Amino acid sequence: MNLKVFGYNGSNRGMNSIGEMYFKDVIKNLESYYSVKSILRDYKNTKIKVCDGCSACFDTLKFPCRDEMDSVRSELLDADIIFLISPVYVHSVSGSMKIFLDKIALWTHLMSLSGKFVVIVSVSASNGNQFVVDYLKSISEYLGMLSIQEVTITELSELSKSSLEKTVNSYAKDTARRIERLISSNDYRSLITSKHEEIFNQNKEVFASDAYKYFNKYEHEYWNEISKKYLTFDRFFAEKCKMLAEKL
Repeated sequence: MNLKVFGYNGSNRGMNSIGEMYFKDVIKNLESYYSVKSILRDYKNTKIKVCDGCSACFDTLKFPCRDEMDSVRSELLDADIIFLISPVYVHSVSGSMKIFLDKIALWTHLMSLSGKFVVIVSVSASNGNQFVVDYLKSISEYLGMLSIQEVTITELSELSKSSLEKTVNSYAKDTARRIERLISSNDYRSLITSKHEEIFNQNKEVFASDAYKYFNKYEHEYWNEISKKYLTFDRFFAEKCKMLAEKL
């Protein structure tokens, strides 16, 4: 099986970051099971302009700002599994991660990444990991993704660099095994949360309503079509999941 994996690392340390070490370890372990095509982006290797808040993407369902996010969005849509990796900055995601998420904000209205799975990774010196995990998980649900795992790595819990590397490698092996079990079992339904169904039904109710077409006809038309085709988020996700389709 061919597996496409995309990662965005919100650390500015690049190759020296724990998040990149973890991602590479996961890919190495996954290659024991599959043919893997992986891409890891970060703020240093990807030139992303800060969102200027023009709202043009929401008004037209198109992205007018020309930068490397055009390529990144294509890579996201092509991926089977997405890794969102962020250090903890003031009990939140890093600025780099927020800039990246702002450039796909439209997709939170459309659940555009439904059919994909996500692994959420939070790295801290000592604390605050859960704030980052909770935020990224919520955004992932609005994007339509199912979370395979939420990983928290704390540097000061390790006594040495070698100890930290062993811990990161252990987490990476566990993540790879979880992905393998998911693909083998096809049990994606256990990852669907009540929040997924709540968001899906809310979007249909609000965006597909007659009143909303006068506010934003593009979102209205999009969700009106979705409402006709899918009763539940479960079915919406399953039909969009290329990884499941390849198995079925």
